[in-house]
Amino acid sequence: MRGTGAFCIAQESLSRPKAAAGGQDVVTLFPGVVYGPGDLTDGNLVVKMVADHLNGRLPGIVGPGDRLWSYTYVEDVAVGHVAALERGARGERYFLCGENATLTTLFELVRQVTGKAPPSLHIPFAAAAGLGFLLFLWAELTGHPPQFTHREVGVFREHWALSSAKAERELGYRITPLREGLRRTVEWLKDSGGA
Repeated sequence: MRGTGAFCIAQESLSRPKAAAGGQDVVTLFPGVVYGPGDLTDGNLVVKMVADHLNGRLPGIVGPGDRLWSYTYVEDVAVGHVAALERGARGERYFLCGENATLTTLFELVRQVTGKAPPSLHIPFAAAAGLGFLLFLWAELTGHPPQFTHREVGVFREHWALSSAKAERELGYRITPLREGLRRTVEWLKDSGGA
């Protein structure tokens, strides 16, 4: 993306891009676990889980639900990209994240917004990975996309908690509280027929 002469690059790793190391005007952005209105792709994992839960298709929470994730509302990330184009310092890196919360907290907030009780079942990682592998094999044989795979289970094992303090300080980045972001997302799901 081009703005005031800076390039914004969102990366998965923390390595410094070659362009920045070579002196080009680069700002690197690292979004948290992005959620919100948008296509229900594999990249919109959180909204897919919420939609499945609201539609009675989510059998349970993978793992104990205690891993901290930085839930980042999609509009915050978009505004953060613009702010980085306008105010990002050359060669700097910024986390564009959201509220750090557990999966258990996420579904408790969904309950507050919708009235639907959180999933009561917690699926052990090993069981979920085994089922995910079988679903992956079945998808390979049939060509139908799996509900989840063993690879996705690995995401639930990790903590993805981050801080946007630097982006808040230097870019004016602001975080939408998780409850409010979920309220908007659930409203969008209902309006679009996804819940």
